Amino acid sequence: MMTKTSTRATPQDETAKLVRRLRDAGHSYEEIGDWLGIHWRTVYRWGKEETYPWQSVAVNQILAHMLAKGKE
Repeated sequence: MMTKTSTRATPQDETAKLVRRLRDAGHSYEEIGDWLGIHWRTVYRWGKEETYPWQSVAVNQILAHMLAKGKE
């Protein structure tokens, strides 16, 4: 019997997607890191799906807000 695997995106998947969207909008890793108060290399790793934030949902809310705010 085959089991259907979930195709629902996880919060970690969403983090990587939001980082990539911010990069496409012209934000640097350093700028995103400064906004979050973390090192730019951490943001880089999230975008490459090498690591994930411990509190993905909270981080995603901040990244989504930054994306909605636009490049200033």
